[in-house]
Amino acid sequence: MHPRNPSNAATSKTGKPSSNASTLRPPLSLDPQPQSKLSLRIARLQAKQHHFVTSNDLAQARLAASLTEVLEVFGKKLQDEAPHIIDMAHNILGRLEKFRFPELTVDNIDKEEAFFVAAEKAQKEERQMVYRMEKGLDEVIRRRQEKDKKASCKSCNARRARARAGLNEALACVAREEADLADEDQVGRPGISGESE
Repeated sequence: MHPRNPSNAATSKTGKPSSNASTLRPPLSLDPQPQSKLSLRIARLQAKQHHFVTSNDLAQARLAASLTEVLEVFGKKLQDEAPHIIDMAHNILGRLEKFRFPELTVDNIDKEEAFFVAAEKAQKEERQMVYRMEKGLDEVIRRRQEKDKKASCKSCNARRARARAGLNEALACVAREEADLADEDQVGRPGISGESE
C-alpha cells in the first residue's frame, strides 16, 4: 500500500534521502485502466477513420464518374420525365467530398467519435439516394423502351441501360470494397481482454 505522504517514503531509516526515492513515489494514476481504455478508444476510432476515408474516396470517385455519365446519356429525357432524378444526381454530386479527420487526442476524442457517427449516417443517406435514383432510371428506361420503336431510339435506350448498369456496378464495387475493409477492421481491431491487466 502506498504511503499517504510520498516524501516519507523517500527517506531511509537513518534520515538520509534514499537513492531509489523516485521508484518509491506512487504513479500519477494508481489505476492504469482508464488510460488503457482511452488508448483502445483512440486506436479503434483511428482504424475506423482510416477505413472510412479509404472507402469514401473510392466511392466518391466512382459515383461522380457514373452520375456524370448518367446525366450526359439520359440528357433531356430526364428533364422532361424525371426532373427529381436530376435533382438527386446534382444533390449527390454536390455532397461528394473527401473526409479528413484531425489527429485524435484526449481533448477531442469524444467530439470526433460523435462526428464519425454523423459522417457514417450522411454516407448511408447518400447511398439510399443513389438507390432511389436507380429505381427512377429503371422506370425511365422502361417507358422509353415501350414508346420508342425506331432503331435509333433503341440504340439510345441501349446507351441509357449501359449507363444505368454502370451506376449499379459502381455501387457493387463500393459495397465489396467496404465489406473487405470491414473484415480488415475486425481482424486488426485490438481486443478488450487486456483492459484490466
